[in-house]
Amino acid sequence: MSLLAMIADNFELEQPPADEEEEVDNDHECLLMDMNSTDDADATFSTAKEATSNSDDGSNEYVEYHDILKQNRNDSEGTAETEQSFGSTGSNNPHYDAVNTDDDNASSSRPPSQEMKLLLTFLLMVVVGTGMKIFQKLQAIPMYNYPSSLNLIQNFIYVPLCFMYIIPVCRLGLFNNSIPNEVTMMSKRPFVIMGLLDCITCMLLTFSAVYLPGSLLILLPQAAIPISMFFSNRIKGDTYARYQYFGALVVIMGILVVLEPLVTQRHAEEFTCVAYNDEFCAACGEESTEEGCLSYGETTITTELDWNWKTSLHAYVAESSKSSSSATNANDHDGALCQWVSSASADDSSSSSDSTSTILIWSIVTILACIPMTLSSIYKEMALSGSETQIDPIFLNGWVAWYQFLFSFPLTIPAGMATGILPSELPANIWDGIKCYLGISTITGGCHPDDLCSESPLYVNIFLVFNVAFNILLVF
Repeated sequence: MSLLAMIADNFELEQPPADEEEEVDNDHECLLMDMNSTDDADATFSTAKEATSNSDDGSNEYVEYHDILKQNRNDSEGTAETEQSFGSTGSNNPHYDAVNTDDDNASSSRPPSQEMKLLLTFLLMVVVGTGMKIFQKLQAIPMYNYPSSLNLIQNFIYVPLCFMYIIPVCRLGLFNNSIPNEVTMMSKRPFVIMGLLDCITCMLLTFSAVYLPGSLLILLPQAAIPISMFFSNRIKGDTYARYQYFGALVVIMGILVVLEPLVTQRHAEEFTCVAYNDEFCAACGEESTEEGCLSYGETTITTELDWNWKTSLHAYVAESSKSSSSATNANDHDGALCQWVSSASADDSSSSSDSTSTILIWSIVTILACIPMTLSSIYKEMALSGSETQIDPIFLNGWVAWYQFLFSFPLTIPAGMATGILPSELPANIWDGIKCYLGISTITGGCHPDDLCSESPLYVNIFLVFNVAFNILLVF
């Protein structure tokens, strides 16, 4: 303070009061503190000191020095505020440290209700997703002969459920007008493309579920991980870390390990039991030994056989006795209805729909289904991310489901032909599938009779409940 007093006396300036002197002294101490942390403050203080000791105009020197101290204190407070706004962790300002600590506590402590909701949603998705995968296969067992009907039912179920919400919300403006007019009037072209891609995906996965075992239905769709990474990189330019590429490689290796026995057939049985007549291929296919296979004939109708099978066997024997050629055929077979043949020749038979080659083909189809699935996800992200209007997720799913259902009808024709159903037979097959869904059997013979149609309402409806619940959880 002696330096300030000397300047005031020599140039006849009014000396600051004692309380102002203390403020200037505090400012000087603040400047000294900031010197240790910023180079700019150090240069400013040096300039002020040099000007105070060498200048001829003392009044200007004091005023400039005092202003510099004031400006430096303001700059110091501004720096602390700037560091606070950018989340800096290092500061010598006690006020900033207190504010920063409060912000950290606020960010680290989320509302317990939100964390509980997130945890509960995750657990429900695990349970519901598991149930959906299980019943995806169980529903296909009684509906084995009707994958086209099953595909139409799955695509249709979302249409009434979604529009039961869309129509009243649009007309009455419910839920704070969550579906405004600009959303309802928007172009439906993106929904058409999404519906087409989702329809192809659903159709391929539904048909594959009929012919593949449950374990493959879990593993093979994981091919969507490397496929999505590939298309995201090519279309959107996304990049991934090394560990992500390593994870995709692990998925690919796992799929190859599963498919290797199907390609090499090293685990296939050397011989299998097949029927001379397709009417009895289901009964013959249950036998795993040569003795049991060759024992099926006119003299082997026992009470252990199902009533339908006994009736079919009696009818077959009666028909054979009326025809001389059939009698000759029966004598050639020694009265047997099944034959013990090599697995290679059984795979070439059209009646062996559970053969290794069939499983391999539908495994490849399941992997290919991941392509439209991935493209649909990428297109949804690109088409909706640039939209300024928030689209209600149920509104989106409803319109996509509508176009998906419409595309199901023309795509049913090539899908039916791939499973041996001619276009002329397709309407009758779809109608029989609807009856099987209601528990009414139609096919009583052949390799896959409708013996389990009575269980279709239970399995199919449970799968639909799991499927709808899973998609609702995705919205939340």
